Amino acid sequence: MISFELSEEQRVAQATIGEFARAELRPVAQAIDREGQIGAPTLAALWSAEIIQAQAADDAAGQRSPIMNALLLEELAAADATLALATAAPMAFVQAIVDQGSAAQREALLPLFSAGAFQAAAVLLMEPGFRFDVTRLAATAERAGGGYVLRGGKTLVPLAADCSHFLVIASSAGAPDAFIVPRAAAGVDVGAAPGTLGLRGLCL
Repeated sequence: MISFELSEEQRVAQATIGEFARAELRPVAQAIDREGQIGAPTLAALWSAEIIQAQAADDAAGQRSPIMNALLLEELAAADATLALATAAPMAFVQAIVDQGSAAQREALLPLFSAGAFQAAAVLLMEPGFRFDVTRLAATAERAGGGYVLRGGKTLVPLAADCSHFLVIASSAGAPDAFIVPRAAAGVDVGAAPGTLGLRGLCL
């Protein structure tokens, strides 16, 4: 028999994050959208919840199961979708490094997400324009020497200007592939954020 009842651990985590979101996030949600930015105190509060850091934890501890993550992000989104996405973006980056990164990549990048301050990062898939097709990426990656040269633009990147790294999805040899790109890499340009209807604090 399949049961959809939450475990005791899931119920406790859900209630804890729900209370945190109502107390710490909901009161500042309107100001974030009005001002178009997330303040440092709010990012510090999100970091203190340790949802992002938990993505690098041992799976056996149940710290990063899809169900647990969905429950926690749902509680954050009930307070403010902007802040839920600000949390989800680095979560996705860390998950990709843990699941698919090399040992060297995990060793170099994961410690960034156990430091004492909010660490922004994101997976870049969406491209500008209404004709964007996830099966036909305009962004390309071509081999050059011992590395790759990436060309193209991405959009809807949460906290793009604050990210230390991007995981860029681009077409390489006719198939999609993922490339870790430091924010400080040559040629990386974060443009001005276009106007959006909501989610303004993410500076998409």
